[in-house]
Amino acid sequence: MLNPAETENLCVCVSVCLAGFRDLRRPENVSVDSLNTRYVLRWDWPHETAANQTVTFTAQEFRSRKASNEKYWTSVCANVLEHHCDFTGAELHYNDLYLLRVWANTSQQSPGWVQIRFCPDKHGDPAVSALGPPSSLKLSSVKGDLEIIITDPLSSTNQSMKTLLNDRLSYRIQYWRRSEEPQVPVGLTHMCSGCPSD
Repeated sequence: MLNPAETENLCVCVSVCLAGFRDLRRPENVSVDSLNTRYVLRWDWPHETAANQTVTFTAQEFRSRKASNEKYWTSVCANVLEHHCDFTGAELHYNDLYLLRVWANTSQQSPGWVQIRFCPDKHGDPAVSALGPPSSLKLSSVKGDLEIIITDPLSSTNQSMKTLLNDRLSYRIQYWRRSEEPQVPVGLTHMCSGCPSD
């Protein structure tokens, strides 16, 4: 049997341990870094809430198949220590809408999921996924004219981003003469391949 002093110490210990578990927080500032079709889910997490426990993270994406009415979550990263998860290999289609989620967990508990909506072609700031630069640019002089050969930006599978953008990809080329004076544009060329005419 415990005397009152031992009981008081026991209650304090239990309260402190439970408070440590209760304070485990969910990931914060969840966002997606996107460039062409490379997608990395990132999050912050306040380390001080771990109560000296190892915290791992699991990130998932939601799939919905209309043909079979099938809906399910797929883990892309499971029980990782890092504060990011590379979704590039998850085959997220550029024009679709996805739900992505992440949670923090210890051997004792998990505070729950944090979920965001992600549509690659509408994501980012300002509301458009970052489109990378051309994969190559070649300049040459042909009979006194400047010839420019531009190769489209490439997806993570080396596919032209133009196909993912329904052939709506254009380039704006600005050029000027070399001089000591401030550079004043000589010409501006707007090249568009497969774009509707204005």
